[in-house]
Amino acid sequence: MKARVVAFTNLFPRPWEPQRATFNRQQLERLAQCYDLEVLVPVSWLDWLKARRQGQDTRSRVSSAATRYFNYFYIPKLFRWSYGGTLLLSMLSVLPRMLGQNRPNIIYTPWAYPDGFATVVIGRLLGIPVVVKVLGSDINDFTTIPGVKAQIVWTLKNAAAVVAVSQDLAGKVIALGASPANTEVIYDGVDPARFKPLNQQHCREQLALDAQAKIIVYVGNLLPTKGCLDLIDSFAQLKQQMPDALLVYVGKGDICAAKMAARADSLGVKAAVRLVGTQPHEIVASWMGAADVVVLPSYNEGVPNVLLEAMACGKPIVATHVGGIPEVVPNFAGILVAPGDIAVIAEALKTAISATWDADKIITHVSQFTWERNIAELQAVLDSKANLGEVR
Repeated sequence: MKARVVAFTNLFPRPWEPQRATFNRQQLERLAQCYDLEVLVPVSWLDWLKARRQGQDTRSRVSSAATRYFNYFYIPKLFRWSYGGTLLLSMLSVLPRMLGQNRPNIIYTPWAYPDGFATVVIGRLLGIPVVVKVLGSDINDFTTIPGVKAQIVWTLKNAAAVVAVSQDLAGKVIALGASPANTEVIYDGVDPARFKPLNQQHCREQLALDAQAKIIVYVGNLLPTKGCLDLIDSFAQLKQQMPDALLVYVGKGDICAAKMAARADSLGVKAAVRLVGTQPHEIVASWMGAADVVVLPSYNEGVPNVLLEAMACGKPIVATHVGGIPEVVPNFAGILVAPGDIAVIAEALKTAISATWDADKIITHVSQFTWERNIAELQAVLDSKANLGEVR
């Protein structure tokens, strides 16, 4: 009989948002082939309310993994330190999923706060080990919030194990108090069936793009901390030297998107900047296939899957020298710069577009980042910490 695993994370696709956190969906669907796995997904009551008011689908199944959604109540944008406690209270509705015959051998939580904090509390109360995966912003950003850092530190110290997506992030959680012996680095993987070299002109025809344009593609959430506004400024400088340059943003973020559109308009490059919103995963591959370079000018990161996926398509990278990015992007695969330096980012984009890159070498390098390897390493961690004596 397979061990029972409960995966607890807010980062998972929803019926009305099927492209949310595709990296987690890919991992958990594969993990479900190894365990009796159920994904418990807390969803903000505001998101539920918005989806229902807009008449969006809230019932369709969007993952092959067994999934249960439940309401998470909290006060938005206030008392962030209270989110762990309010999530704990919200978990009462799914607590029966962890009792009796449903009792898991282990809980796996990809996100430190509030998800990791709440599940480690539950795990200690019920005697169930919890493995927490840290991704980047949950450590880089949330530990700067008063009252939240202490909860994250407690979580890291009391988890059965901590999985980090980069060596850089592992060093940070150990500095916060995680046990070095119980901290593992496991890089995420890439789906080579989807992200692979594609005919650039065919992709451009598919997406109605100029065959001769110099195309820069950004993929990810639209946030100031991702350098999205900086990129507009850098692109405006680049545009003066490359009039046929085109910048495409693939991702969502309404507030930042409005600021980006206004900034592009004020700099006179609005016609050359496209915000195409969230796209299906297979269409993201086409945008990467159409690109001359993929860019990510973030201020902090774990290891962004979009960079691994871009390299799997044979594309060069322009990104910032932060977090785990230098661990996965060698010199022959791209150019790394300091965050926030508008002129340097512009120059790096110009150099990357003009240079000749060895796509085969880039693809060979990134081929080490497979989901098969990721799952094997994660399974070893889960099995070593699980209450396997309870498997009947």
